[in-house]
Amino acid sequence: VPEDAFKIVCVANVRPMKGMKYLLKATHYLPADSKIHLLLLGNGMDSPKFKKLIDESPIKNQIINLGFRKDALRVVKASHVFALASIYGEAITKSVIEAMSLGVTPLITDIEGNVGLVIDGECGLVVPAHDAKALADAMLKLSNDMPLTRRLGEKARQHIEKNLNVKDTVKAFDVMYKDLVNS
Repeated sequence: VPEDAFKIVCVANVRPMKGMKYLLKATHYLPADSKIHLLLLGNGMDSPKFKKLIDESPIKNQIINLGFRKDALRVVKASHVFALASIYGEAITKSVIEAMSLGVTPLITDIEGNVGLVIDGECGLVVPAHDAKALADAMLKLSNDMPLTRRLGEKARQHIEKNLNVKDTVKAFDVMYKDLVNS
């Protein structure tokens, strides 16, 4: 991957709910001279249907299937954007939380489990599920505006630190249990 590449990473074990076909179709809307490189991590990324979508992409040489890796967080931290194109069935997604805690800008879909995790335009970008064009537009927006990408990544890290940290969660559970015992 060239030093000046704009790196978008997706970490997922492929299942229909992950919307991988929409993420790969989004690359079909990107210009061939784009600096965007899509890094795919996880099991199942090498299926024939995904290989076909990659081969038809104008940036096919910039889509890199890394497969399953034990150092996934290192790859995420070295990326500019964490993309998850889920179309249904996600609860609050741990991989998105991990990316946000590393200061990596999230680009996610508006499915139920994601709503509220990323505040659109404030600590990441949220696009409609099943919409490859919207994913592509968001990828281009972020790749063409590094100050925005950096700002959203920092706000993502702050959002997780403030709202989803272990220390405050433990305190909240302690208060809840004490309230239950006293009831």
